[in-house]
Amino acid sequence: MSLIGGFFIASSFFVYSDRRNKLREAEAHLAALQQEKEEIMVQQEYYLSEISKLKDPEYVARLAREKYFKSLPDEILFRIGNKSDLEDSEQIDEN
Repeated sequence: MSLIGGFFIASSFFVYSDRRNKLREAEAHLAALQQEKEEIMVQQEYYLSEISKLKDPEYVARLAREKYFKSLPDEILFRIGNKSDLEDSEQIDEN
């Protein structure tokens, strides 16, 4: 009887230990997923903000002028900046 009881206790301990390890792994995985969710929510907030800005025609026009050097028909744009800004604009033109 003592042998059966010892076997039962030993097997219960191994099952308990295995389940506890799986629980720790699951908790760690859950924490990683929650962190990833937070990062995605921050990105989503940024992109929703960008989308709302792109619905504003004045913002789009300013963006076109600043980034892509687009102008209105009677408008002349002057780019004043340092040398690296000019090199960046040349790279944009090449692409």
